Amino acid sequence: MNARDFRPFFSRSKGITLSGPVLIELIRAVHEKGGAFKFRATGFSMHPAIADGDRVLIDPLGRSAPAIGDIAAFIQPETGGLAIHRIIGKNGDAYLLKGDNALEADGYVPQTDILGLVRVAERRRWLNRFPVFLRKIRDRLNRIRRRGS
Repeated sequence: MNARDFRPFFSRSKGITLSGPVLIELIRAVHEKGGAFKFRATGFSMHPAIADGDRVLIDPLGRSAPAIGDIAAFIQPETGGLAIHRIIGKNGDAYLLKGDNALEADGYVPQTDILGLVRVAERRRWLNRFPVFLRKIRDRLNRIRRRGS
């Protein structure tokens, strides 16, 4: 998941798209105030743990250090953009991260570049992804099926 793939979630009908340094600074500002940052993520590098369109809540690190197996929001070493991947290793104060659906690891990331840990990933309801005409077809088939049983 790259920075351009993230959209902060404000309401069902409206949102804004932020990326790169602006998004990173916004997350840091929210965390400095003690809050968690929630947004809708798109992309497939963390599938199935985080699916395209899931709402993700990033908690600040606080006093506990990240552990292997945690899902972390971090600044990618190569691009300087935001990414969310799983911690798969540790070497001193640096963490090795990799997307669950990615072929290669991102490399070691210093703890100072880890913005927070993903504590909640709210799955979008499957039916909300259906276009309206498909919902109508599904509803009609369900009515026919109920009449037949």
